[in-house]
Amino acid sequence: MRCSLSLASLAGASLFGLLAASAPAQTKIYNTDNVGSTGTCNVIPFGSTAPSTTWSNQKYQTIMASTLFGTKTGLICSLGFANCGTGYQQFSTIDVTLDYYPGTGSTLTTTFSNNISSKAVTVLSAKNYVWHTKQDQWVHIGLQKPFLYIPQLGDLVVEITVTGATGTAGAFHRGGSANLANVQRMYATGGSWVNNQPPATGSFSASAGLKMAVGFDAWALDTYGVGCPGSNSQTPALTLTGSSAIGQSVTLGLTGAPASAGMFLVIGLTAPPTPVDMAAFGAPSCSLYPSLDVIVPTAANSSGVFSQQFPVGSSSSLICSKAYVQFFPHDKSANTFGASSSNYGRVLIGR
Repeated sequence: MRCSLSLASLAGASLFGLLAASAPAQTKIYNTDNVGSTGTCNVIPFGSTAPSTTWSNQKYQTIMASTLFGTKTGLICSLGFANCGTGYQQFSTIDVTLDYYPGTGSTLTTTFSNNISSKAVTVLSAKNYVWHTKQDQWVHIGLQKPFLYIPQLGDLVVEITVTGATGTAGAFHRGGSANLANVQRMYATGGSWVNNQPPATGSFSASAGLKMAVGFDAWALDTYGVGCPGSNSQTPALTLTGSSAIGQSVTLGLTGAPASAGMFLVIGLTAPPTPVDMAAFGAPSCSLYPSLDVIVPTAANSSGVFSQQFPVGSSSSLICSKAYVQFFPHDKSANTFGASSSNYGRVLIGR
């Protein structure tokens, strides 16, 4: 569907109740007994705070024993990691794949292909990907699709491959031998790649993998992407606060718009794997991230700020649904397109 609606008509409605999905069974399961979001920091596999021939390209695998999940079965809707700094990490490409471990035992081998099968599901594949992080907090990679996990079928394997990694946030917290549930990892960094392709084999560690939270029916609010500046020399910044649990409410905020500017709020049911470069439309350095499913006209206040609370639907059928949001403030002096843009947010509905 593609339509234009007034904000007033949506303020009392369930703006983030646009999709339906089956309800999984569990909230979050961690790959370490120390579920806190702090600990030792490591640049594998998401890169450092500066371009590096060693850390820019990485391939990473980790495993979670099926015993950690008990007998719970459901859709994995999110993967969370705990960052060591506030800022962002960006990637030329990022691919995240989930699978059941095809080998024997519960220990990764040093050959990547032995740890994953032809039935693996790619749950995220994106280009020019920017992921916002918050120090010592769980943040989520924006999975594009869920993965049905049944513990009786085997251990869970997570594979992450990135190229062109850099950013301002840097490393993420890892498990380590201080935790009862040591976190395995198998990895290869850019220093060992030839022609930008990962090698067939890598290095193994039994206890230095990242802390990770596997979310089934857990709600999440996360931001991604970058905006482009307006004629006021400010880049509009979108924020998401509150809770996207069913029956709760999300506050959608924006700062940095021109004073009293009219705006379009774009709401998409998907985020295409490659953002739309708006230079061809007269807006260089601007990108469109969500699909154009709903377009809502609204306005900033005299300080260039917007804030509106929206309820989340109360039906459990909404769990694992998601919506993507982005603002485009009118600004005829910014460029020939006549608008600046914000970063974008993902609203994942859960419990």
